Amino acid sequence: MRIYLIRHGDPNYALDCLTELGKEQAQKLGKYYKDIKFDAIYCSSQGRATETANFLAKPHQITPIQQDWSREDNGGRFFILNLGNDKYQWPFWEPNHIKAFRKTETINRGLKYYEDPSFENDKFKEGFEHMAKLSDEFLESLGLRHDRENNCYRKIKELPGNIALVAHGGFAYSFLSNMLDIPYSIFSTTFQCMDLTAVTIIDFVEVDDRYYGKILRYNDTAHLREKTINSKQVAGI
Repeated sequence: MRIYLIRHGDPNYALDCLTELGKEQAQKLGKYYKDIKFDAIYCSSQGRATETANFLAKPHQITPIQQDWSREDNGGRFFILNLGNDKYQWPFWEPNHIKAFRKTETINRGLKYYEDPSFENDKFKEGFEHMAKLSDEFLESLGLRHDRENNCYRKIKELPGNIALVAHGGFAYSFLSNMLDIPYSIFSTTFQCMDLTAVTIIDFVEVDDRYYGKILRYNDTAHLREKTINSKQVAGI
């Protein structure tokens, strides 16, 4: 099974829709991936993500399935920092949190990075538990049950081939770190936030009856430069 995680196109945040540039980006996205057979296309229920998903889905003549849990404001309420004076910031862009995320004591805590005293006033623990539950439920609906004790997945039913999920940049950090059992603190300060309409491909491979997610491509925007891609090219990654 492969999951294509995609960020929405250039947005008008105030109206929660795509700008003309965003529509052009999404059109190129749909054209580029028109030969990839998607078993299903899921999307955040926010307008900018749903619009982008519609462009992706059009060549396949399928209807995107909205997912409230993948909205930016779902997990975001736990991770976005209130800096006061009506200013807000993601922790992976805030200097003090970046330093705290990367210090040895935090790194040594692994997936429980949030237990470091540096974050006693934050809601990272609640955010981790909230998003872990929702992402696990999504993966289980596709056929993989998350075995968090062994940091792997167990197959519980026949798996689909290709699945797309169109969502948001901030959401992507939380979803990917949960899905891949990588601490949010490390993932969000190591990998660049996904660009507009960028695609990240995760392939789930079987090893001795266990499944592990592997990133084949991250933050890929080739569709903004190229015309199309076929299944053989993706298979050859």
